[in-house]
Amino acid sequence: MTALEEALGRALAARANGPAPEMGDLAGRAIAAARAQRRLRLSSAAVLVICAVIAASVLTIRDPIQPYGGPRDGRQVAAPGEYVAAVSSPEAPAIPDMPVDYVQDSQLFLRNGKSLRLTATDVTKVQRVPDGFVVIEHRAYERQRAWYVQERTGYEVVLLDGVRSVAVASDGSGRLAWLDGTTMRYQDTVFAGQADPFPAVRLHTDRPAFGGPVAFLGDAVVLADVMSGLPSRHDLWFPDDGDYLPTWAEYFAVYGAISRGRQLVTARYTAKRRVCLQLVPAETLKSSDAGCRYLDRRPSNGWVSPSGRWLVVVDERQAQVIDLSAGWRTDMVVPWNGISWIGNDATWLDQDAVAVHTSSGLMVLSPLARSKAVEYKLPVQTVIVSQ
Repeated sequence: MTALEEALGRALAARANGPAPEMGDLAGRAIAAARAQRRLRLSSAAVLVICAVIAASVLTIRDPIQPYGGPRDGRQVAAPGEYVAAVSSPEAPAIPDMPVDYVQDSQLFLRNGKSLRLTATDVTKVQRVPDGFVVIEHRAYERQRAWYVQERTGYEVVLLDGVRSVAVASDGSGRLAWLDGTTMRYQDTVFAGQADPFPAVRLHTDRPAFGGPVAFLGDAVVLADVMSGLPSRHDLWFPDDGDYLPTWAEYFAVYGAISRGRQLVTARYTAKRRVCLQLVPAETLKSSDAGCRYLDRRPSNGWVSPSGRWLVVVDERQAQVIDLSAGWRTDMVVPWNGISWIGNDATWLDQDAVAVHTSSGLMVLSPLARSKAVEYKLPVQTVIVSQ
């Protein structure tokens, strides 16, 4: 037997021959142990609180995280979610990410942090479609080229080239209309699940004597007469009904449609040169002054929400949101100074919020939100994606 084994045996024998422990002592030791464990837990919780305070302090003083690897070539590039008090509520937006995808310097920056390099250079419009984007590029001699860019792989293919007045449906369906010489064409394209998009439907008709496609509303292609610079009249072509028959109406703007495309939200001048907003039937485009909702100034542009409830109009002084479901009631007005809108650059983020690209940034308007408006810094040279 070794010395270690002898010592262990003596210890066990002494423990067996000794008096049994008092039950009170056991209870006391148990209570003392429980109190010690409680003190340990309280101490641990306090340490966690202190650590959280320290971590929050560090996050507060550190530079904001930039979710997009955007260009940094000396210009004031957007700090996503940066709050601008001039047109915003006292609270900064809860989510600091840029709420839209956008293109800058032939780079498409997505909200998920991914970016895609584009072959197109002078990008004028980007529309989200199944599995990717349609990118419209301005070419020499007032021509346009349309690309399809696959979101997952970045694969690019030319859809149209050497054409004019390309319109892309804003509902993400992939419908296209354009002018090709003396012909006006329509195409319904299949994008999802395809290595290369292909046309499911192709139609053509004689092009109008003036103007060309500018948008889609329901089943109709919206035509605008822009020969004089600003649109002065509009018309509709329903590809499913056959050839185009001119029925021009004196509306300087068609902002959208409601009632599943059966009514159009329009703007025109009355005989007394007053600005009249009005709902008109898409079939006839007929109007009368009795149905006018008058504005003090001609809007620079406007957009109807996907639900058909809201009309947003902007001019050189303000943006206002009008509730079409409540008899043209103005629910929200955002005044500004020295701000202008950028082309047709606006997109609805959901049924009740629209992002408008202005000369000072990206303005998000939502009449149902607590805040008045939120503005994100975004360079004028960018093009936001219609989604």
